[in-house]
Amino acid sequence: MRLSTIIKYVVLCWLLISLFSLNAQNHLDYFVKNSTIIANNSQLPLWLYANKHGKVNQKNNFLNVSEISISNTNWNKNDNKIQWNWGGNFLYAISNKNYFQLNQAYLGIEFKGWQLKGGLFYDQEYYDGLSSTNGNLLRSGNARPYPNLRFYTPEYKPLTFIAKWLYFKFEYDEGLLNDNRYVENTHLHHKSIYFLVNSKPDWTIELGLEHYLMWGGTSKNPNIGSFPSGFGQYFRYVLKLNASSDFPEYDQQNAAGNHVGTYQFKFTKYHKLLDYSIYLSHPIETQKGLEWKNWPDNLLGIHVNFNNKSQLISNIVYEFTNTKHQNLTNSLLNDNDNQVWKREFYEDYFNNTAYKSGYTYKQMILGSPLFFNLRESSDDYGNTWYDMESNRFTAHHVGMSGLLLDKIKWKGQCTYIEHLGTFHDAFEFKHKQISALLDLQYTNQHFPVIPGLVFAFDYGNTIETNFGVQVSLSKEW
Repeated sequence: MRLSTIIKYVVLCWLLISLFSLNAQNHLDYFVKNSTIIANNSQLPLWLYANKHGKVNQKNNFLNVSEISISNTNWNKNDNKIQWNWGGNFLYAISNKNYFQLNQAYLGIEFKGWQLKGGLFYDQEYYDGLSSTNGNLLRSGNARPYPNLRFYTPEYKPLTFIAKWLYFKFEYDEGLLNDNRYVENTHLHHKSIYFLVNSKPDWTIELGLEHYLMWGGTSKNPNIGSFPSGFGQYFRYVLKLNASSDFPEYDQQNAAGNHVGTYQFKFTKYHKLLDYSIYLSHPIETQKGLEWKNWPDNLLGIHVNFNNKSQLISNIVYEFTNTKHQNLTNSLLNDNDNQVWKREFYEDYFNNTAYKSGYTYKQMILGSPLFFNLRESSDDYGNTWYDMESNRFTAHHVGMSGLLLDKIKWKGQCTYIEHLGTFHDAFEFKHKQISALLDLQYTNQHFPVIPGLVFAFDYGNTIETNFGVQVSLSKEW
């Protein structure tokens, strides 16, 4: 990395800290961590790099990562005053190719439960961090944050003018995928709406719809060039209207841009000793997915949260993911003109004909990390990009966490997955994989730092069979 880029990152962090440290009402949180990761192969085990916000480069057998974070997450909330929140996260990694990384740098302003937030920032984590994809096939925390501006409600707000037991929350984002990709400077639009039903105090139901859209940018294919990106075309993208004559011929047959989404469902039951949630995330890639024609494809999970946090097991997660169907079964249409049956388009999750880099950022899946691996592809013009090698799989995932001997926090994850490739390029045989992790942290208020020890391994023929260890020291105050 160039010295000028390093200086730019340091100056940005310094300005951010200096500006907001002047506000005496803000209580600052600090976090520092150093981790050393060693593996016996050229690629790290899955759960040592997946869902780490892109901090860990998987193509290593040795890696040392130093991380510094600062934020004012304990800011004083007052609905009658304008509130500010901000944060930054900077890391430096020593490996076969050293890298600096600004993972977070954001500023938010909130008033009466409505917030505008801009910069690089993480999404909220659910299910004690045990889910394979944070309970959502599209929002896993797997890749680095991209530059983004979000207008949203951080918490549910009541719809009392309709019913006292009905609540809502929503997000509206505009982001930029500024990495090295087939369509340079791709815009990433996102919006979501969730409703919560709470007619009784001991249970809730949540229903949501997520929508992501890649639009604009400049293709490396000289026959395509720049995609329309004017103000008038923006609404054609966002409202998923048919592409006009300004678009490439392929897009004119479909909705403008590359659309992906999910239906979200969660039922939560509260008891005195424990709470449990059953949740579902259903992928949408085309209109057929919106109509639930790919009904077998879902992430289905259950989370049990024991209210006694001092016990050996405090959280349990089980998830089953299936993406094999993709609307191919029973998808024949009668072509009346030629008097033949023809196959409809299948979903082909996270891949796209025009936006060939697909649903990725910095060569990491933006959605569930179980969609692996990424492979390098090329076209007739010598352009290269990374796309999905396999998006058809079934997976069983189990996660647990708790407290051992009163001072050792532990977390375990184990995933069994069978990959089939894609419909366009299917594997000759199933690729099977077991990936597991055991994370131990010693927490003692009389001890100055938190030592951590992580063991992880992959076994199978999808990723190389390998074993890795991570040793860390961290401190927060």
